[in-house]
Amino acid sequence: NGDGFAPRPSGRTDRPATWFALVPHADLPSDPDTVSAVLDLLAGRPPGKLLTAPTARSGAAGPLADPRGRLVLPTAAELVRLAWGGGRSATRRRVLKVGVVHGDLRWEGGAVLVGHQDGTPISGAEKALDAHLGGALERRAAYRQYPGRLGTCEVFASSDGPAGMVIGLGDAGDLTPGALTAGVTQAVLRLAAVREDRTTGGAAPEPLSISAVLVGTALVPPMPVENSLTSIVTGVRQANRRLDDLRSRVVVDELKIVELYEERAIQATKAAVRLAQSLDVTGGEVVVERRMLSGFDGKPGEPSAYREGVWRTVRIVAEESEGDGNRLGALSFTSIGRSARAEQRVNTAQRKLLDALVTEAMTDHHPDEQLYNTLYELLVPNSLKGQGYGSENLLLLIDEEAGALPLEMLASRSHDLDVQPLAVEVGVIRRLETRTFAETTRPSSGHAALVIGDPARTGLPGLPAAREEARQVAGLLRSKGYDVTSIIGDTDDDDDVVPILNALFRHEYRIVHVAGHGHFDPADRSRSGVVIGDGVYLGALEIAKMRTTPDVVFLNCCHLGAMRMKDRDTPRADQLASSISRQLIENGVRAVVAAGWAVDDQAAFRFAKTMYGELLDGNELGSASLHARKAVWEHHRSTNTWGAYQVYGPPAFRLDPAAGGTSRREELVAPRELADELESLRRRAEDAPDSVATALAKELEVLLEATPPEWLRGQELSAVGDVWALLARYENAVACYEAAQDDWDSSGSVRSFEQLLNVRAKWAVERIQRPDDPGPEAAELLRLAAESADLLLRMGKTPERHALRASVARRRALCVASDPNLLTAALVDARDAYQAAVDLHRERKGTIHFYPALNVVVLGWLVRQRDPGQPFAEEEARKLVDASAAAARAVRRPDFWSRVTPADAKLAAALISGDLARDGNLVADEYFRAFARSSLRARAAVLEHLDLALCALDDVVSAAATAEALRGLRSRLASWSPQ
Repeated sequence: NGDGFAPRPSGRTDRPATWFALVPHADLPSDPDTVSAVLDLLAGRPPGKLLTAPTARSGAAGPLADPRGRLVLPTAAELVRLAWGGGRSATRRRVLKVGVVHGDLRWEGGAVLVGHQDGTPISGAEKALDAHLGGALERRAAYRQYPGRLGTCEVFASSDGPAGMVIGLGDAGDLTPGALTAGVTQAVLRLAAVREDRTTGGAAPEPLSISAVLVGTALVPPMPVENSLTSIVTGVRQANRRLDDLRSRVVVDELKIVELYEERAIQATKAAVRLAQSLDVTGGEVVVERRMLSGFDGKPGEPSAYREGVWRTVRIVAEESEGDGNRLGALSFTSIGRSARAEQRVNTAQRKLLDALVTEAMTDHHPDEQLYNTLYELLVPNSLKGQGYGSENLLLLIDEEAGALPLEMLASRSHDLDVQPLAVEVGVIRRLETRTFAETTRPSSGHAALVIGDPARTGLPGLPAAREEARQVAGLLRSKGYDVTSIIGDTDDDDDVVPILNALFRHEYRIVHVAGHGHFDPADRSRSGVVIGDGVYLGALEIAKMRTTPDVVFLNCCHLGAMRMKDRDTPRADQLASSISRQLIENGVRAVVAAGWAVDDQAAFRFAKTMYGELLDGNELGSASLHARKAVWEHHRSTNTWGAYQVYGPPAFRLDPAAGGTSRREELVAPRELADELESLRRRAEDAPDSVATALAKELEVLLEATPPEWLRGQELSAVGDVWALLARYENAVACYEAAQDDWDSSGSVRSFEQLLNVRAKWAVERIQRPDDPGPEAAELLRLAAESADLLLRMGKTPERHALRASVARRRALCVASDPNLLTAALVDARDAYQAAVDLHRERKGTIHFYPALNVVVLGWLVRQRDPGQPFAEEEARKLVDASAAAARAVRRPDFWSRVTPADAKLAAALISGDLARDGNLVADEYFRAFARSSLRARAAVLEHLDLALCALDDVVSAAATAEALRGLRSRLASWSPQ
């Protein structure tokens, strides 16, 4: 305090005594060297000169600044450390490395952490740990000293040091995320104590590495993977903080989450990445491995008994009491799908108590956190508290009366007595129990959004925060590709009633967001809703008049306490949210988010921003609401806003992505995910229309940019080449297939070799058609493709390989069209190869394959026109055409090639008969029918087919009329475009 010095508390003898002084800045000695030496001594640094800067009081030179003039006074935390003998900063910076390993726990090193449900046999990961420790776990269980009750833990040591930790998980339904965090913390601290006890000679022990399973995820009911991982990481961090406070020589520097099954390992890795983005570093830095690590003996898929993302349904019904129809009479809780049903009768005294508590929770913006737990203890039956109410995602099926209760605010207490709100630990979504729903509306299409913020001239106080929220939400939606109509009030403007109503019916809206004053009149539904003018309201009745229903309606209509509860007869603020939500759901709105009472401005915007960010990035409604509540709880815990929002809808609801949006792709964490993404792109690229093909190409580029290079090996490169080939990006496809051949290993395939020769030939034709492309390179591509086809046929003859050989010859014909002899020879080569494919297919399967068969007919006819000496049996050709058309019609799952075969057959028949000039319109119409569901690549193949015929007939005088009809047909087909 500037009056003197005080000694450091005694009791520690590991360092010389130090002294500290707290003095006003301007009263510091003027000699910078003296001050610098004192501060360096206090901070445990070698004395050194400290630069000076002007003081705040006199403007004279002072001693506490760095070269940039920034003050370097110790922080409050540093001063506390100095007072108790610490240095200026912590002597160690805790860095916890977290990674998820897909593998068997038996192969992992370090101390192992598992959990045990009370009363169950030792099995699974515990069994593996028990085997490693020579039966130590079973022996302890036989002695009845094995942890099982919630809050218990034990460390099991082997001859070479601590090897295992077991934490008790209690009975079925006891475990919550908070209890798991507390259990992990206690187990790690006990492990650290054992480690320090075994250290001799004053040597610092090595940093600890812990391998943990996903504790709680295999229980009944199972804890979600994300909750388990978050609790384990949080528990280890809390233990590290405690060890740091105690100045322990032990530190946990590595945490590995080991999961046997691949699906859950992937989920855990994604959860770890998300966790790293939200953690603060006040307790030490957390470094998360962003890719799933590969261990040994991991299994594919997931355990059959495990169901991630399951939501436990709890039906809550409020019954009216006799003689008082407006007050809560009884609460009935039913866990659907289980045998438990718990009814809790609420008597008159309890009703008054609950009303007072609920009113306090909603009107006091900074309530005592115990209030949340008190509501939980009074509202939830004891029998349900012991069945996982708080460890599972909850889907609350409620009626209108129960919907007015602040169910999202209920909070249990963790093992360390900290308040743990259910809606912050697990997902909480409401579903309304109603038999009334709209049957005449239809869902909205497109990607339009309506945003309304504090309409002008309502006769009520202005809400600047609501306007700012509306601007921010509108900007966020536009950045994600939505067409936004925004009406944001200004006190100087005319009233917004007419503009709002006009906007409401001008477009089909996927999202409607309203921020402003709210009003609820239980006696007059027309006077319930958002205030948009003086005595004018926008509510569910107006939204019901929309011909299409939005997917999402977000109502933030309680800013600044717009509704006040003056007496028992005044409707509570949350009744507006529950009432208007009910009406919107009955209208057909899929997801409704409504604030139940007056919310803090900054907290409300954080909730809206997080909620929309999650939904627009493709996440589910349940997950989005959980992360939004967590964000508000973390940053605005002192307010009651985190529990104000009622979210109605199916937990799995997702918003369709908007075209042109900038949605964030979730980062891939495992090679299996890359394979899944490529397979999805391949399916979508088949017959993809032009507009979609461009978007798919961009999507593939983004995917490849985010993919680690080491994941792109033979099989994966071939899969990428498949997608590029389907999108007609042949240059990219050739590069991928060639890279797959260069990286040939056990994951390579002969199929990729077949695809390579096919796309080389297609790329050659594409290059020949470019006026500025050198011909020799195209010729080289064709030569390599022909050599590959011959090699494949030497390896083994199949109809597909004969057809590939024929396709190379066809494209060679296009490339040598200027030389009549080479052109004819290429056509003959192609005809004979297709004939070999037809014969071999008929020999092996006894049927006609329509694609090579029609090529035999058309190529045979073209060769005959160029060389009359070539054989061509017209009657046999007509039979082959009819058989091909019949074979295509018999395909059970038709693709473009089977759908276009009738048009190809009509063209072949018209060429044989010489009636193409007469039948050209019929042929074109048949092609147009196939084009209605086609991709640009598929249509390009049809045009290439016609180009080949035109090349063959170009110098045949006798076929001039047919050639002219072909040109007209090609022109019509080339000009076709999707409607």
